[in-house]
Amino acid sequence: MYDVIVAGAGPAGSTAARLCAEHGLRTLLLEKERIPREKPCAGGLSIAASRELGLSLPGNLIERRCRGMRLVVGETQTTVEVEHDVAFMVRRSSFDAFLAGEAARAGAELHEGEGCTVAARDEGCVSVGTQKGSYRAKTLIGADGYFSAVAKVVRPPFSTDEIRFCLITEIPLPEAEIEQRLGDLVEIDYGAVELGYAWLFPKRDHIAAGVGGSSSRARSMKETFIRFLHARDLPVPRRIRGCYIPISRFRSPVRAGRVLLAGDAAGFVDSFSGEGIRYAAASGRLAAEAVIRFEGAERGGHSALGSYEKACRRSFIGDLRSSNAVTDLTFRHPGIFLAPVVADRRMLLRYLETMTGDRGFREYARRLALRFPFLFVGGVFGFKK
Repeated sequence: MYDVIVAGAGPAGSTAARLCAEHGLRTLLLEKERIPREKPCAGGLSIAASRELGLSLPGNLIERRCRGMRLVVGETQTTVEVEHDVAFMVRRSSFDAFLAGEAARAGAELHEGEGCTVAARDEGCVSVGTQKGSYRAKTLIGADGYFSAVAKVVRPPFSTDEIRFCLITEIPLPEAEIEQRLGDLVEIDYGAVELGYAWLFPKRDHIAAGVGGSSSRARSMKETFIRFLHARDLPVPRRIRGCYIPISRFRSPVRAGRVLLAGDAAGFVDSFSGEGIRYAAASGRLAAEAVIRFEGAERGGHSALGSYEKACRRSFIGDLRSSNAVTDLTFRHPGIFLAPVVADRRMLLRYLETMTGDRGFREYARRLALRFPFLFVGGVFGFKK
């Protein structure tokens, strides 16, 4: 029997598995794909996210260092830049392979091409079934994404208002053209789709482009995406990939008995920015810490696991709740709500501070409400932690 099984070798799962293994726990890390594996993802890693990982990224993983943003709402466009990095651009296949490799080097038993298909809470343990067999452990961390098999034993499926849909592609371009178009800026175009935005991220040899928003617009999103690319005079690649993004409304638990959910499986994604890696790494770390406390507790072990959800609330759930409030209020009418915000350079510079971790989104939302009270009446202040 393992001490802990971790399902999913993304940022949440690999972080949790690495930390558990470093503390001497017998750890099994299951990943349904062979590594490296492709994943639809823009590949933007905020500085705050890189800090949550607790690792130094090899230089060859960082395809570009970004120090600012170009934000667009209709005819309003503002560029803000700083002298320090606010985000790293990475390729998810290489990035996730690095994280899984670090978990394996720490002592986790990595099973590639073997994903969790079913999970159960048994007496005094948990059990997991895969395409190749079954395993038992004292605890289970579900970090297996939107379609999580582990989540089925913890919470009901995500509701309609908790689901976003994205389309993502890569546009190969000469380095000189990438530099001319974007340089070290990311471009965000709000209002391209309901409850979302379109983006351009500069990489080493291509631009990562995408659009994401309400899942109710999924059928028409490809047409929207193509219009966005044409407006930017960019070619439309043949390969465009789609994915669902969960945005928790925090109506469901993230822990049941000996089973914990982390990352996308728990819906820990910022609805305003779409950032998920940061909260995946943070929740993976907190889940590992809860499991480690559980293993070390002579009495009251389950209270150690119960502390996981409380730790998430203290760490980042307040920020995610505020992000939901701001998103719901502003994205439905971006021309009315977002245009004055995008035109305010001071508030945009403060937003960059949320990307570096120097400011939480909840604090930023409060400052937005103070700066634009006519837009945010009753919208943000009352949100619970």
